[in-house]
Amino acid sequence: FVAFKPVRTLNLSHNKLKTILGYTFLSLFQLSYLALHKNPLQFIRPLAFLSLNLILYLHLSNLKLSSLKQVTLIGLKKLKYLNLSNHNIESIHAKTFHKLKAILVLDISQNSLQNFKLKLIEGIPELKEFHSDFFNCAVLLSWQTYLLAQRHRLIHLFVTILSHIGHIILFFGCWS
Repeated sequence: FVAFKPVRTLNLSHNKLKTILGYTFLSLFQLSYLALHKNPLQFIRPLAFLSLNLILYLHLSNLKLSSLKQVTLIGLKKLKYLNLSNHNIESIHAKTFHKLKAILVLDISQNSLQNFKLKLIEGIPELKEFHSDFFNCAVLLSWQTYLLAQRHRLIHLFVTILSHIGHIILFFGCWS
């Protein structure tokens, strides 16, 4: 796409798009909203979204994707909302979402995923809502992510508390 004015919103939904090539949106670097849903889209080539550093919302539901590669979503540094629901996605590379540090809402529900591993979303610190066929959660996920990140502090705190309880028991045991 060659843009004449800065384009901030682009809705290409309900078309007949089958493939998104690498660097397709290169000149649309100010885009904040992109809708590609309800297309017979089967392939998103590596680096298709590379220049979309400012995009906040990406709607990719109701497509015909069967997998997501590690490089499919590269370049979406500020992305907050990602909808990948209603596909035939059978596999998602373990590191597909790892560069998406700003994601708040991620929806991968109604796909054909055979299994789900928590590592898929483990590296997303801001995640508040996650929707999948395996489980749905909101806010609790951010607590889980927080607890995972703070586990060493929590273990130290727990050991300290147990130590103090032991001293209290010993203290009162001396008086009986």
